[in-house]
Amino acid sequence: MSANLSAETVALFEPLHGECTCGNIKYDIVARPAGQPFLCHCHNCKRQTGSMFTSNLIVLRETLKITGKYKVWSSEEDRKARGDDGKEWGGLFCPECGTQICALPDNIPDKAILRIGTLDPKDLMRLGKPVTEMFCARKIGWPADVEGAAQFEEWPTRG
Repeated sequence: MSANLSAETVALFEPLHGECTCGNIKYDIVARPAGQPFLCHCHNCKRQTGSMFTSNLIVLRETLKITGKYKVWSSEEDRKARGDDGKEWGGLFCPECGTQICALPDNIPDKAILRIGTLDPKDLMRLGKPVTEMFCARKIGWPADVEGAAQFEEWPTRG
């Protein structure tokens, strides 16, 4: 256990569990996530997951315990990044079924952006609905806004 992750922090949190489609990769999140669920409508998230948007949760990498063989992939386009910092984004995925488990952005090296659709259903329900939608300027018109979620045209304001 990392020096940054206290035994008390772990003890007060019921772990979240998930896996890829084929079951090759299984994971646990052993401490409270670093943020609330959010949706991303950027082009990279759409392409990497084959969906209209991604449903995500930021977790500390040291709290994400993965078993099974996986690969990390990023493209030249990802390395050029469509964000504001030009950093690389890698996607951790199952080489057997192709399920993307999380993104690993270089600009936040201590965090992973978990694809929450890979969580077990009971644990997904514990998270509640997304509180933020980002890259709404790239959103296709027909998905409805999440009621009550903050809407950002690009990256949320940092501060």
